[in-house]
Amino acid sequence: MSGDTDHEAESQLLDDHLAHVARNGAVGASRTDAELRYSRVYRPLVDGVPEAEMLGKRDDDIYPAEVASRLREPKEAARDSGEVVEREMTLPDGDDDRTYRQVVAPIRGRDGTVEGVMDVAYDVTAQVDLEATERKLSRRCAQLEHVERVGDCVRGALDVLLGASTREEVYQPLCDRLASADLYEDVWIADYHSERDEVVLRARSGDAVADGGTVAVGIGDADDGALRRAVDTLEPQVVTADAPHPPVARSAAVDAAERRAVVVPLTYGRIVYGVVGLATDRSDAFDEYERRILRELGTVTGYAYHTIENERQLLSDTVVELTFRSTDRRSFLIDLSATHGYRGELQSLVPASDGTLLVYETISGVDPQVVVDAALDEPTVSECRVIRERDDEALLQFQLVESFVTLTLAEYGANVRSIVVEGGVADFVCEVSPETDVRALVEQLRTSFPETELVRKREVDRSTRREPPGDEPEPIERLTARQRDALEAAYRAGYFEWSRESTAEEVAAAMGITAPTFHKHLRKGLNAVMVALFDEDRRYPSG
Repeated sequence: MSGDTDHEAESQLLDDHLAHVARNGAVGASRTDAELRYSRVYRPLVDGVPEAEMLGKRDDDIYPAEVASRLREPKEAARDSGEVVEREMTLPDGDDDRTYRQVVAPIRGRDGTVEGVMDVAYDVTAQVDLEATERKLSRRCAQLEHVERVGDCVRGALDVLLGASTREEVYQPLCDRLASADLYEDVWIADYHSERDEVVLRARSGDAVADGGTVAVGIGDADDGALRRAVDTLEPQVVTADAPHPPVARSAAVDAAERRAVVVPLTYGRIVYGVVGLATDRSDAFDEYERRILRELGTVTGYAYHTIENERQLLSDTVVELTFRSTDRRSFLIDLSATHGYRGELQSLVPASDGTLLVYETISGVDPQVVVDAALDEPTVSECRVIRERDDEALLQFQLVESFVTLTLAEYGANVRSIVVEGGVADFVCEVSPETDVRALVEQLRTSFPETELVRKREVDRSTRREPPGDEPEPIERLTARQRDALEAAYRAGYFEWSRESTAEEVAAAMGITAPTFHKHLRKGLNAVMVALFDEDRRYPSG
């Protein structure tokens, strides 16, 4: 009798302890027998069932199968092993889940056999959420540090482009600068030739390529297609460690079993000048942020190449003259002339700051207002107006918001000499440098305007058209791009006529700038012209 009394006393002490624990921090405490039936319950972990109704029942009798399984498993483990079991578990709490740290200990009888288990749980949801937030912030900080490193590396590499007058001045320095930041173990650069659909290796970090490039690889030969995808999509393409790398990129600088690489196209608009490849053994390399920065590297480098080609064309005595004929009515100028039977001749193109293009065209043989009304119905034209009418001729200003044939030509550095449209047939002449990929230009032009043909291609000695050095138009050379645009837009719009054919506000609106900004560019431009013409002692560029 005394033994039973002692056992009951111990059981009561255990129950009292459970109740004390439940009152002092634990969100749930219970006691179950050897068959895992509840004998005491303090604060059930799952709401919905009163404590009294749980007595004598198992978890499977009370809760849905998934919840019952989570509650039962640690109790079975503690009962069967005779050891204390600790774990974290997640249980539903209304529309949310809560996380608990659960401690289950076996209860032994006088003979040492396990008679049941004691289960205590603490709500650690806030702590777990805090730890998850800290881990997320830590990853974010590491990511930002990495992005900053990549950004610093690329900005340093872009310094190479400043002042470069040839591609040869870019190849090796760009590779070496990118490789110097310990982010990339292997960096290479190649030119792309669309007429042969191949890349030609020009330089590799730490290992200049002889003769300006002797390794040529057809894009179709690239095992994984990264070169093909980069050229076609104009986006950086990642090559994972388990994928074959482009033949032009293979190097012993990085263990092939661990290497990741990216191929970055060097682009200007839709033109691909080349590709840069970067390889590393970093497992986290080339995430979205890094690819975004490298895409900017490709865009800026492509722009630098484009500028180099334009400067080469300006300085070259020989240019390639291309003459095209188009009957493609996707061009609104061709469509309008075909519909209304007039003749139009391009006078000028002025880019506006909002990305639109101002087109000045003289037309004859038609009522200009008819053309204006028709043009305003075109989705590619945002504004159109008559600048002036003289005899049977009128000067019109169109503001274009979408593709125009000259935009494609400009991407390839072409200088448009003339465009004449008559009765739905357009003849236009442009000049490009001898190094321009004419085939790619024609293909791109035909992509936008399929009914267009190259009818003549010839080399022209431009030196015969130039004036002697002493008679060069010095005032024009002193203008900034915005000053020249403002002067030309004002001139074409009749701003300098008496009486004025356009107000400053109208010209500014067409250029997508404010009237004060237009006046600033105009006055500084005029001042530069006046200084160049009349004041030899003050012949310096106007800011």
